[in-house]
Amino acid sequence: MSDSGQSYKKSVIPLYLEVRPSRVFLALSLALHGAAIFSITQADMNIAWQLLIIAMVLFSASQSHRLGSRHYRLQWRKDRRWEVRYPSGDKRTGKMLKGTFFNPWLVILALQTGRKRKEFILIPKDAITRGDFIRLRARLKVEANTAITH
Repeated sequence: MSDSGQSYKKSVIPLYLEVRPSRVFLALSLALHGAAIFSITQADMNIAWQLLIIAMVLFSASQSHRLGSRHYRLQWRKDRRWEVRYPSGDKRTGKMLKGTFFNPWLVILALQTGRKRKEFILIPKDAITRGDFIRLRARLKVEANTAITH
């Protein structure tokens, strides 16, 4: 079999990922939110405004912590859909959307999981094994040519 035939076979193999909480994302989020709070306290503005902005930063920090602490299973299937299984037992299946982003450190998988429902799956590099991260990015590169354009 030619190299392109073998490469095609590898590209249609289902991809299973066990996504765990990301220590790097959580540490970076904590540092950035902490720096924002410090900056707000140093700003020359009314204390009421400072408290309001700090409350918003703390809300953002809690959302970031929730997002970075997620644990779920992700599967790319041969029907070109992504399946997400959460520890609660919830399962969602969807197609990759135009908003999907990936680089050597982070994947943000945008999925259409319902008629009007969109879901964004954050996958930092340290949330899965090195090999799985490489396979995920390769899968996204292949899918980006077809799935994102539809």
